[in-house]
Amino acid sequence: MFFVFLCSEGASPDRAAHQVPQEPPRTVAKKACSDQSECHRFGRCIIVDNNDPTFYCACADGYRGDGFESCVQVDNECDPRNDYSCNANAQCRLVHNNEAHAYLCECNPGYIKHGEHCVPEHTPVIPQQPLDFEEPPAAPTATQCSQCHSQSYCHRNPDGVNYVCVCNAGYIGDGKRCDKARTCVEDRNLCGPNAQCVPDARGQYVCGCNYGYHGNGYVCNPVNEDEPGSLLIARGMSILERESGEHSVGRQLVVVPHQVVVDIEFDCVTQRIFWSDIGGATIKSAWVNGTDVQTVFKADLKSPEGVAIDWTARNIYYADSMKDEIGIITLDGKYQKTLITEGLVNPRALAIDLERRHLYYSDWYRQRPHIGRLNLDGTDHRPDFIRDDISLPNGLTVLSKRRELCFVDAGKQILACTNLEGQNRRVVYAPLEYPFGLTHDNEETFYWTDWKDHQIHSIDVYGNNKRSFIPSAAGKGKLYGIHNLNVHCQGKANECTNLQNKENCHICIPTQHGATCACPDNPQLIGVNLDEGPKSVQITTAHNSMSPSSESRRSSRTVAPRIHPTPSTISRNVIPTLKLAVLSELNKQITNNAP
Repeated sequence: MFFVFLCSEGASPDRAAHQVPQEPPRTVAKKACSDQSECHRFGRCIIVDNNDPTFYCACADGYRGDGFESCVQVDNECDPRNDYSCNANAQCRLVHNNEAHAYLCECNPGYIKHGEHCVPEHTPVIPQQPLDFEEPPAAPTATQCSQCHSQSYCHRNPDGVNYVCVCNAGYIGDGKRCDKARTCVEDRNLCGPNAQCVPDARGQYVCGCNYGYHGNGYVCNPVNEDEPGSLLIARGMSILERESGEHSVGRQLVVVPHQVVVDIEFDCVTQRIFWSDIGGATIKSAWVNGTDVQTVFKADLKSPEGVAIDWTARNIYYADSMKDEIGIITLDGKYQKTLITEGLVNPRALAIDLERRHLYYSDWYRQRPHIGRLNLDGTDHRPDFIRDDISLPNGLTVLSKRRELCFVDAGKQILACTNLEGQNRRVVYAPLEYPFGLTHDNEETFYWTDWKDHQIHSIDVYGNNKRSFIPSAAGKGKLYGIHNLNVHCQGKANECTNLQNKENCHICIPTQHGATCACPDNPQLIGVNLDEGPKSVQITTAHNSMSPSSESRRSSRTVAPRIHPTPSTISRNVIPTLKLAVLSELNKQITNNAP
């Protein structure tokens, strides 16, 4: 028996005698960009070099190409969410090079690659035949592939001897008969219960697991919830993504020149992120990997700040600090409705409690700072929900299982929580510097951004184990909203879930005892005359009755400066309740009232 030592990858014991000509490294041409729309659909417009302030198109993680003409999906060697996707002594890491960003099994420090395994450096090993050695394949016989279908090819088995017929991509069968496969577009039931039918890099629709799950799209298993989740952080015109681990490296996920991102939300159904942009006075959206940036809603917004998503009713709530209003928009961006304007001066953050159907907001108006609460349909507005001992309330978050509302106060410099009735306040941690955004991970850990030190801080719900870290190595500036992605869809379906495909219900909003179908404030999109006829239909459960609905109409006014806006002048028109008969009756009334 004798031993040899393995050379490190790319090295040789005798370079002069064993030098192998190497193909020169490929370089990918860079294209400067000013907007995401100039890049490939699976590309992003980002700063790729910290020493170069120019924005370039670059493919999203998991794709290779130049970022503007081509982004082709690459095969990941491992799954970073699965601890067992790599062999021992290796970890699944995102590897960046000139061509692609892919997850590969990388040996731990002190180990080197030996075939598919990682062995300690300078470890003697028994010499063996190269792992990639293959016997020359035998040619297929005349009969082995003579019966292959026209939509199949002759494939050699791993034994190197026998050949079989295999159907082409897009076809299924035994190779001797291949039928065109049905796609998930034609049959959504092909996808698993925790998956969606989504386009891949070639534009073909495939089943993809929802965020928080991993698998092949047909069977999707939940990711280990003990693993650190991902944080989305708003900074200037960028949305940054980084793991919540203290030593992880953040990256730019979305960059749109001239925008100013304030708050970020995540739709667990479509796997899209939504954010408010006060620079462009819009609400935007993109896939969770940062591609396909779209403007969801723009009309009639002035300064959108806080946003909160009701994934069950498919709505997004917003707070506009210049219009002094809180409103609701359908997630497809078609319809918008103002819910409240009274008692608002500087509304900022929003937090939603889907189980109890409440919406909370912070208002940092210096002369009357407060945290308010209203029902999801805008009724029972309580502007003095939390008024005492509060100075400059910013970020909010709801711990539904713990039945707590938590907030950061930049004036009092505290992180505090109350019960869901605004009572029994407890200070989690103090002093803070100048906190802005707030989120939580599995109701166990808080994360908040700070305007003064430009860092992210975290602490557990009991006020222990405080940590601080920067969002990313590149860039500086104020940090705004923050959102944790390690959260599955919370809450259960409500009455709106079964009404989303009904043409009669433009905006379905959950109420305390059912739901209401509300008419939007932008009727020009549907050609409806709202000056006559009923304004909403109450949808009730069999054992509950509903209170009369009301419609607020705002008088025209001049918008005051954002720092000290004047209170709105409201004219209220209370509309008699229309009891639920049948939805077709509402359609008839809308049609009769159309201009």
